[in-house]
Amino acid sequence: MACFTLAFLVYYALSFRPHHGEKVFHYLFSIALLVGAISYFAMASGLAYSVIPTQLYTRDAATYQIIFAKYIFWVVAFPIVIIALGLISGVSWATILFNVFLAWIWIISYLCSAYTATRYKWGFYAFGTLFNLE
Repeated sequence: MACFTLAFLVYYALSFRPHHGEKVFHYLFSIALLVGAISYFAMASGLAYSVIPTQLYTRDAATYQIIFAKYIFWVVAFPIVIIALGLISGVSWATILFNVFLAWIWIISYLCSAYTATRYKWGFYAFGTLFNLE
């Protein structure tokens, strides 16, 4: 959490120095770092989790913990990286948006897989992996 916060403050301070065309990257990564700091604060304080029953009940564990703050961070951070790479490489906005939506489907499929308490969770995991490979 401290690393994200420190990196955010440094990156935000450096955003006042670059030329106009380079500021968009500073703004994008400042958002990702700030959301990362908040997400890791929520995880460190024990506030961002859910308890879900296991797929196969065993004597050792009947439930498991899902930390949903990391999924929130991924939904914000991965598209920012995709947008930045798309802007640097000069691809069209349609390609950038397509890749952002693929990343969102991938992350949400993994989240659905985590929250599914039956054997059907592997279907969500397979769809998420398929969209990740796309």
